[in-house]
Amino acid sequence: MENDVLKLTGHFDGRPNFQHGGGLGFAREFDTTSTHVRKLGEDLEGVLKFWEKNKTLGGALVSVHYIDIVAKSNRVNELLFDGNTDAEKTIRGARFARTEEHGRVHVFTHFVTLDALRRSISRLQEVAEIMDSDYKGRVDCEKVEEIRKDDLSPEAREKMSKSDFRQLVHDAYYVDSFKVDRTARKFDEDMLVSLYDVGLTPEDLLAKFDIRIDKDKVLNSTTVQLTAGQINQLVDAAPYLIAMDVVDFRKIADECEGEETDRAAEEAQSLIPKPKNEPMIGVIDTQFNEAAYFHEWVEAHNMLSDEIEIDDRDRDHGTAVASIIVDGPKGNKDLEDECGRFKVRFFGVATKDGFRAFSVLKQIRRIVSENRDIKVWNLSLGADLEIEEDFISPEAAALDQIQNEYDVLFVVAGTNIPPGSARTDMKIGAPADSLNALVVNAVTYEGAPTSYTRHGPVLAFFNKPDISYYGGECAGDQYDLMTVCRVRKGLNMGHRTAGTSYAAPWIARKAAYLIHIMGLNREETKALLIDSAAAWDVCANMPKMGFGVVPKRISEILRCKKNEIRFVLTAKTEAYETYNFSIPVPAIEGKGHPYFARATLVYFPRCDRNQGVDYTVTELDVKLGRVYIDSKMNVKKVKSINNDTQGEAGGPGVKEENARKIYRKWDNVKRIAERLKTRMYPKPIGEDRMWGLSIVSKDRRMDGSRDALTFGVVVTLRSMDDENRIVNFEQNCIASGWRVRHLNIEHQFDLYQKAEEDVKFE
Repeated sequence: MENDVLKLTGHFDGRPNFQHGGGLGFAREFDTTSTHVRKLGEDLEGVLKFWEKNKTLGGALVSVHYIDIVAKSNRVNELLFDGNTDAEKTIRGARFARTEEHGRVHVFTHFVTLDALRRSISRLQEVAEIMDSDYKGRVDCEKVEEIRKDDLSPEAREKMSKSDFRQLVHDAYYVDSFKVDRTARKFDEDMLVSLYDVGLTPEDLLAKFDIRIDKDKVLNSTTVQLTAGQINQLVDAAPYLIAMDVVDFRKIADECEGEETDRAAEEAQSLIPKPKNEPMIGVIDTQFNEAAYFHEWVEAHNMLSDEIEIDDRDRDHGTAVASIIVDGPKGNKDLEDECGRFKVRFFGVATKDGFRAFSVLKQIRRIVSENRDIKVWNLSLGADLEIEEDFISPEAAALDQIQNEYDVLFVVAGTNIPPGSARTDMKIGAPADSLNALVVNAVTYEGAPTSYTRHGPVLAFFNKPDISYYGGECAGDQYDLMTVCRVRKGLNMGHRTAGTSYAAPWIARKAAYLIHIMGLNREETKALLIDSAAAWDVCANMPKMGFGVVPKRISEILRCKKNEIRFVLTAKTEAYETYNFSIPVPAIEGKGHPYFARATLVYFPRCDRNQGVDYTVTELDVKLGRVYIDSKMNVKKVKSINNDTQGEAGGPGVKEENARKIYRKWDNVKRIAERLKTRMYPKPIGEDRMWGLSIVSKDRRMDGSRDALTFGVVVTLRSMDDENRIVNFEQNCIASGWRVRHLNIEHQFDLYQKAEEDVKFE
């Protein structure tokens, strides 16, 4: 007998960060010299001379090349400050660079006043003079601690305060150089170009260099569509203005082709009932063929101009995707998922040849905003070009923003290596680099990556794809294809094919089932799907498979083993820390809590493409474990199962790069899990016998602002002694103030059917 997954609803409290203060922190290895400080001043003098000759922008773009991947607290603070505007507020972009000396490092581009450059040059000169006269030209960690306790010499204090001195040497330590970065590329096709934000509209900015564009060529405040001639003109006149560029025309990644078998449309029509009150899934794809046997289940809209001719081949891809969403298990018995059929609202935005990213981006926003009843969108259009390492594609950025604003979930195909390609190693293509979307790669029916599978990560850090599902295989001994519908001359064909395009719709079906039938929100839904794929083991091939392969049947996602307790939670972060310290994990008296634990956290942050690799604005950190009392601060805290001590007073410092690798800092999907061990030691029972969940919110902005974000968490507890204590857990939850609902498939489906019945008035 398996256990139902439980949905717990209860009150989460919030509290501010009570660990403020402590002053400026210096790493143990901190050590800088006056020679280095003077060299930075010389860098800025070169930058200043350049911008004194090029005054078109009314300011200066300057790139700060760091020695490391830096935390927010280690970015320049006093340097590039002009006395009015903080350096943090002048950031216009961020990317990674590789150096022989430091490896991968951060590069931030700022737009500052010339006065800020002059002030910084002067301050660096003063710092170097103080270091030479008072500290023999070198300041290390011990020396700055002495300065903190005592003070600068009287002569030095005439130049600056000790706090300014400490801040300036801190800034200087982390900076390798200051530069004016430029592009020297030449272009031979139309591009989507992102310009650095210098306070002007794209039209006004480009007009300064005699480049005239219409407003309908402007995507947003920084991104425009330019011809090859226009962008080359910009490179010649202002190569420092180009922050990002991508090809505008996106060729759709090719897929495997197999055999077809004829089947009369009339015969196929009889094989499917008429739609009733089934949930609706949105599809944005090529075109749909109205001769498909399931056409009554699809509300199709052609978004292309009437002047564009469309034939059956332009309808193949979209029709195939829709056939899986509506009726996938019919032709693929081994992939029966117990989800039933779904209706489709279909928007055709492309042909088989590809699409203009610029026009599709505008259409997607309008489509979603005008169809607010749709919560799950399938997007199986993927570009053949690889993603860039230093920035998100415009398509992905648009999806991330739309999902943040409209409370929807996009399920996106992970794109394919083209059949016959000499390359076997390719990064995923746009828009599969969308962080908020649920990105799906394909595996064979044996669960291994397919021959056409491409890989992540995104921005050299974020895990993509998220999950994998069965997409068919068309190479070697694994020639096992998926059946989809294709129409030729009015006849429905059972077409055999393979691709990530056909893995994604199966996940869209499951997501729609969880949202519409089971009543979960998108955060819980995404977390539950990822958690079901991840299970207890870390996937050995995350760059290609994400967290793993999602189970076929929805019952496998909504039930767990009899020795497990699994529950989902959701709340909104209204403060620095959002927490609940009353999770009554069963305990054995005198022995402890006999459980291994894991948790999966999902949230949909606001993202900023102009910030490059520092793309996500808000960070949520999850801690799950026993509640204890911090005797020094007299507050309750959580001893997390992954020993996460980020932000803990007196805890060991964690370098930014390690925090990103180990704790997935800034990632919008977090998974923490204990290893299942043969030697099992129950966890000691705390003072109030409870476990807790703590969500800490951090923001890249320095002004203290913070977005309120809804999060979803899936928690699994596995009994060390194989005992089934879910009834005990449920009773204790109710006694602790939780509302408990079983995510029981039969019960929830009956409720959905009754809720969707048409009310008839006499």
